[in-house]
Amino acid sequence: MYIQNPGYDNPDSLKKYDDWPKRGYSFLENKVLYFDTPPKELYYITYIGDSIDLLDSTKIGIAIRAVCIPEKSSKWLLGEELRDAEKNRMTERFNTETIPG
Repeated sequence: MYIQNPGYDNPDSLKKYDDWPKRGYSFLENKVLYFDTPPKELYYITYIGDSIDLLDSTKIGIAIRAVCIPEKSSKWLLGEELRDAEKNRMTERFNTETIPG
């Protein structure tokens, strides 16, 4: 389960990047998490599990589907577009800052 933190809310200035419903992904249980400490990043995550799992936050799987670094680009990047070092840094950041140990 990720930590519920209002600091992860996408600020109004970056709402334009949350265009997933327009892309046809409104059927997924999803969220855009924002990290406001450098490097400032947006993570598009989806929750994985059946309807029973989704009721229990300790059983919800989370998948990072894409990342956007607005200071560098306005494009969402998928895993295959990232260098291994970037993927490792992002995975570590996500695990350390959002998922309790």
